[in-house]
Amino acid sequence: MIRFLCVFLFCSGLSISARTQDKYVSGPDWHKTYDVKFYFLNLDVNDTSTYIKGNTVVKVEIKEQTDSLVFDFNPSLIIDSVFVNSEKNASYEFQSELLVITLQNKMPVSSFQEVIIYYHGNVSTNVFFSSFTNEYESNWKIPVTWTLSEPFGARYWFPCKQQLTDKADSCWVFLTIPRVEKQVQSDCSLIR
Repeated sequence: MIRFLCVFLFCSGLSISARTQDKYVSGPDWHKTYDVKFYFLNLDVNDTSTYIKGNTVVKVEIKEQTDSLVFDFNPSLIIDSVFVNSEKNASYEFQSELLVITLQNKMPVSSFQEVIIYYHGNVSTNVFFSSFTNEYESNWKIPVTWTLSEPFGARYWFPCKQQLTDKADSCWVFLTIPRVEKQVQSDCSLIR
């Protein structure tokens, strides 16, 4: 009975996870308007909660003339400001789990654009396999905050384009942690 229950829960989680991913994999045509080239995540994080604060820079190449850019993003996070090509852009809104940024001018095809989104809040995922988690690690006897590597969970903690046919060419991830006795190992894991 326990084996059945474990298998059932695991398969249920996979099913929920797959449906969540499919919702974003087969996205609408707006995903075709640009190609992601680069992400730069610059975030303040800590090991005691899922609260984050910072910004994400997204560099894109416009593929079809457009007057808006749409990103998959967690509506439970609060947007402080949005900049497009260094100019503050006040026109943005959430449509479900999509951040729609209305541009002041249409972006020409083949042009490169830079979007900076400043945001903060507690990451809330409400899915079985959370993509951003905080818990007490009993083996190490310390609190830890970690993320999953699956791309369908990225939208929960940074604005992105979750189209599996469009991968960024490169990214930088800068994490600022509270000043305590911690170090970063060569594999980028934090140690006390």
